[in-house]
Amino acid sequence: MPKQRTHEGTQGAHLTGLRQLGPTTMRLAPAMRLLQAPLWGWVVPKAHISARPAKTPTSASEQATALCVTFFSFLIPAGWVLSHLESYKKSAA
Repeated sequence: MPKQRTHEGTQGAHLTGLRQLGPTTMRLAPAMRLLQAPLWGWVVPKAHISARPAKTPTSASEQATALCVTFFSFLIPAGWVLSHLESYKKSAA
């Protein structure tokens, strides 16, 4: 059987493994190719990472405040919903 030409040579190994598994799995090969196709064309921009320390370091109080605000932004709405769950059940029925 002639070797199948694939993009970047990675897909051929997957298809070879699928051929060994049987005809049912071979039907999945086109679907797998469709799912993998968008990944080939994506261009990821290079991150601008600096090895130097920050110009204005974040103090411990600023970090604590940011952490509390983050947690409360998730916990307060969840607590509200849980505390009013019975009224939500009654209004839905």
